[in-house]
Amino acid sequence: MDNFIQEQIDSYKGKKYNILKEADKMKYIDTIFIVKIKNNKIIANLENDMLGRKKNIFLIMSLLLEKYKLDETILLINLTDGYYWKTDAPVFSFGLPKGKPGLIFPNFDMLYFDLLKKNYNQLKRTFNNYHPDKIKNDMYFKGGPATLKRNLFREKLGQEKLPFNVIATKNYSEALYKVKDHKYLLDLPGVKPQSLRLKYLFLAQRAIFRVSFYNSKIDETGYWRQFYDYIFNENEDYVHLVYNFDYDNPISDDLYKKIKTDLLKKYIFFEKHPEKYKEMVEHLNKNIKKLTIDSMLKYLYTLIMKYSKDIV
Repeated sequence: MDNFIQEQIDSYKGKKYNILKEADKMKYIDTIFIVKIKNNKIIANLENDMLGRKKNIFLIMSLLLEKYKLDETILLINLTDGYYWKTDAPVFSFGLPKGKPGLIFPNFDMLYFDLLKKNYNQLKRTFNNYHPDKIKNDMYFKGGPATLKRNLFREKLGQEKLPFNVIATKNYSEALYKVKDHKYLLDLPGVKPQSLRLKYLFLAQRAIFRVSFYNSKIDETGYWRQFYDYIFNENEDYVHLVYNFDYDNPISDDLYKKIKTDLLKKYIFFEKHPEKYKEMVEHLNKNIKKLTIDSMLKYLYTLIMKYSKDIV
């Protein structure tokens, strides 16, 4: 965790900011949530709440201050799925590509997941208590058509035949623990190359194929990371396939075919080597125990303390 946090701090290259002045510049930007901490209390405007994210961030910060004491500070939190690129000021985002300056805030739904109205710890128990009668031998994904106006990747993959089973639809309110009905789970990029669902897929005790995009033409040097990425090991806890292209525009036929082929190769490999499938799931099951609400709070506390000391 310490190295993961230090990388974020180092992304600002030792520069110090007058955060009061930066907050004043951003006070009329709807997508930036300004959270002030004073006397270990929160001062924040919850009006014009984008998709309920302000409320969920407020819940996380309230729980944090019940457990830890923070010095007086100000946080600038980006409410969108991307990172805030319009300024070099220190802004917290839910996901951030390697190579870009920024700070990674925990997923806003850790304390309240709308579909099941449960927090992450409670969802772990829900997943553990669900035992499907039959497990389908497919590569499964069900989610919104989030790439329809961008790279079209979800929609293209949705046209493939078995073993692909990709459903990109606005009507996707299926109970999330039902992903355990499937042997392989796909984590696919959405509006931006990150997926809030990944932490839930980790609970399913299945092999996960995570597909990640980044764009080196805008100085991104690697995949979009989320706050828990320091816990898990690529290609040990899950399969990670990473591709470099302009993900805001339609994917080329050649790259699409390559990704499809790469996924099929991984599927065939695990089908031929069930012991490797079991080994990967066991690795993941050990590490998922480390992702809890308490570990999230410890991460956020450590990050904010470093930020307050070294950046503002």
